[in-house]
Amino acid sequence: MAKRKQHVNQQSGIALRRVNTRQVRQRFLIVCEGERTEPNYFRAFRVPSLVVMVEGVARQALQLVNKALLVRQVYFER
Repeated sequence: MAKRKQHVNQQSGIALRRVNTRQVRQRFLIVCEGERTEPNYFRAFRVPSLVVMVEGVARQALQLVNKALLVRQVYFER
């Protein structure tokens, strides 16, 4: 990997901190109540599968939220 040039403040001679150099990866997790209909609906969108992950879990409200937190932790927090 090529080294990046450090920008130096002309007056103080101190290297400036690089800002906004990391590429943002936008991803969406959709966890829905239905196992077939809702996931099929969202999968039909013309978006790469690396950006959108759809999980149908057949759970009620609170269980659905808990499952969403678990799935997020497993797939997106590496």
